[in-house]
Amino acid sequence: PSAPQGPLETSDILATSVTIAWKPPKSDGGLPLKSYVIERRDVKRMTWIKVDKISPDITTYCVQNLTEGLEYYFRVFAENDEGISEPLDMPKPVKPMRKPPPVGPLEVTDLTEDSATLSWKPPSDDGGTPITHYILEMRDMKRSTWTKLAEVTKTQYETNKLVVGNEYSFRVMAVNAEGTGPALNSPPLQATDFTKESITLSWGKSEDDGGSPITGYVVEKREGFKVNWSQLVTTEPDTTTYCVKNVKESQDYYFRVYAENAVGKSKSIETEKAMTPKNVPSAPEGPLAILEVTKDSVSIRWKAPKSDGGLELKSYHIERRDTKYTHWIKVDKIKPSITSYCIQNLLEGSEYYFRVFAENQEGLSEPLDS
Repeated sequence: PSAPQGPLETSDILATSVTIAWKPPKSDGGLPLKSYVIERRDVKRMTWIKVDKISPDITTYCVQNLTEGLEYYFRVFAENDEGISEPLDMPKPVKPMRKPPPVGPLEVTDLTEDSATLSWKPPSDDGGTPITHYILEMRDMKRSTWTKLAEVTKTQYETNKLVVGNEYSFRVMAVNAEGTGPALNSPPLQATDFTKESITLSWGKSEDDGGSPITGYVVEKREGFKVNWSQLVTTEPDTTTYCVKNVKESQDYYFRVYAENAVGKSKSIETEKAMTPKNVPSAPEGPLAILEVTKDSVSIRWKAPKSDGGLELKSYHIERRDTKYTHWIKVDKIKPSITSYCIQNLLEGSEYYFRVFAENQEGLSEPLDS
């Protein structure tokens, strides 16, 4: 037969496979076609390797088991009982390609009230075709949707679109001619709720399952004074929160989470700093000393509480009660850096009790009474 008709077209170019297509020869040589013979050649070599012999009614074929990153020539022969035709060759080689893998570690630095600098490393390879740019996205942790932040060609970007007091997650994806690679997120493994006996963790779902479905997330903890990690739980694949119970008040803890599939564990994401179970502060330290007494005022003094409950003190609350009554009256709320106070406008001849509370974001302590 004459050679199959060209051009020898390629499609679905992936990391290890290429699909080729051709047309039947103009002449079958007077005999029915028996088959098409397909061969390939690495551009670095001179020898051709037989790929397959297929039915004459098929004019497309997916050449598999190619080596990623190498360039190949392909050719197709038509065959009848008399023999094989001249080949249909392709004019230039084909390089198997794929979308790029994830970029390197994503770091968030130079954080201010409304800005942050993002930096990352390029992917370990370009997928067989050059990286054209990177897509950056961010998500307010109060929302479920991602917003495009920018498209850049460099591996660093400064954003000034942050709102004071909000928490954000960022992610970066590399792009080549084949498409957009998987996202690499800025972790956040976060503590979303504290009590004196528990810490609730939350994290984002893994963006890439590595070709095998995620089977769960492995949660581990480490106490601040130890070096070894201990496993707490393996959650279901759709569960991305976990409440760590039986923690000790004011003890520092670190946590990390792995995604797991049938092949093994991913790299872990970790809490960036120690997590400490939080509670209301302990009562101010006594005694509640009486420093000076006048006909209409009393000066008092106390010491800071032994425990701030894991949170900074916000204030001290001072109250007084006339001995003839059962209800307390608020005197003042003062800065936590002050541990003495002059209570004024008292009635001469009356007797009073005084008390002081410490306060943090969790609430008020037990009182220190006079």
